[in-house]
Amino acid sequence: MKERVYFNYAERWKLRFDIEHYHRRKRRKSFAVVVTACLAVTLIFALPWVWQFKLDYDLRKTEESIVSYSEVATVLQELDMLKTEIAIMENFLQTAEDQSKNPRVVLEQVEKLLPEGTTIGSFSLQADNSLQLGMTLLGPPEVASLWINLRNSGLFEDFDIKTVSLVDQTQSINLTLKFK
Repeated sequence: MKERVYFNYAERWKLRFDIEHYHRRKRRKSFAVVVTACLAVTLIFALPWVWQFKLDYDLRKTEESIVSYSEVATVLQELDMLKTEIAIMENFLQTAEDQSKNPRVVLEQVEKLLPEGTTIGSFSLQADNSLQLGMTLLGPPEVASLWINLRNSGLFEDFDIKTVSLVDQTQSINLTLKFK
């Protein structure tokens, strides 16, 4: 039998169009895959910079919140400075008080240590924390009592009563005592 071949141009065109369309779709898919892969690689390489950007942003926000506390820090620093100045001034005043004793208070302390019947003739408080006393005592027992009281008081450094008469009569003694 004889076969007859019909040229169906529409069918041929459709077949050819389907093949070209398939190749175009395949090219589009491969292009989309390549673009997606490139974006993924770019994103992977960009992640450290994105993370660094996020950290910088957080750091700026934190520093902005800390700035409001800088005024408080300044006030606290000024307070500490004033406290140290006060401590220095108090130390200076304490040193000045220690070096200059009130003569009335010193005289009252010394009078408590003197035996009965003792009269003070002269009293001098020196700048070097020494005390010069001129006094009249009734007799040798009062001199011994004075010596014991001054030694046990703890107010003065060691001292020595150089000349004492053992005759039972009033005695005049000049002492120089150094405060501790």
